Amino acid sequence: MAEREGIDEREVELRMALLREWYGERFAGPEQEQEVRARVTAELARVSAALREAVVEPDQEPFPPFTPYRGDSR
Repeated sequence: MAEREGIDEREVELRMALLREWYGERFAGPEQEQEVRARVTAELARVSAALREAVVEPDQEPFPPFTPYRGDSR
């Protein structure tokens, strides 16, 4: 299911492993875990689609952070 939506199944598995680690005792059973998996997959698909739609021009670069430097040790 996830691969058809352009989502890497490994990403879904990684997120599910984290959720099982953090909240595994709260899952009411395999049915609820499957529901959570479906929601995670849907959210990853939504975010991936939004990222694919973003247009970045070749002249657009991240703004470099400016860290002022004082030559003296004050």
